[in-house]
Amino acid sequence: MRVFLSTVFLLSVFAAVLAVNMLGNEINDRQAQLAKLQDHITDQRDAMRVLQADWALLTSPQHLQKLVTQHLNLVAVHAQTVGGTVAALHVPLPPPALPRTMIALSDG
Repeated sequence: MRVFLSTVFLLSVFAAVLAVNMLGNEINDRQAQLAKLQDHITDQRDAMRVLQADWALLTSPQHLQKLVTQHLNLVAVHAQTVGGTVAALHVPLPPPALPRTMIALSDG
């Protein structure tokens, strides 16, 4: 009986050591995965900062003004020019809305 209990005890200790060893290996694997993910997140954040800096530069008013003067032949518009252009177009006003009674009579 004593040999049987000793054998069972040794097998259970061996199984516990094996389980703890497997758990330790799983923890190490997960820590390695976590480190890789944290490095990836850091790289992505750095890339985002670079893109935000590029966007800020490309959309700055000074940069846009430089591009406009370099690639487009635009002339500055003054308020007097705009008023004269609208008056010269003679754009007709839209017709007034019909009263509701006339709309009802035209239906039927």
